Amino acid sequence: MDKDVAHFEDISGGCERIFGTPIPLVYSRHTVRALTTFLLFLPFGMWGQFGDSWNHIGLIPSASLIAMFMF
Repeated sequence: MDKDVAHFEDISGGCERIFGTPIPLVYSRHTVRALTTFLLFLPFGMWGQFGDSWNHIGLIPSASLIAMFMF
């Protein structure tokens, strides 16, 4: 049992070391740019769902709500 706990602590320490490693700025900028591009083109992707009804006016608030939760 003691051997299993020690092994678990070693694995947990490795996970904490990975968690504490800073993410390079290039990766975080790439993620923000990809997310921004996705959110800019989201209304065009949702047009088919909203275009057939009178509710296509709700497209902008829907895309804004999704963007608010993603950022």
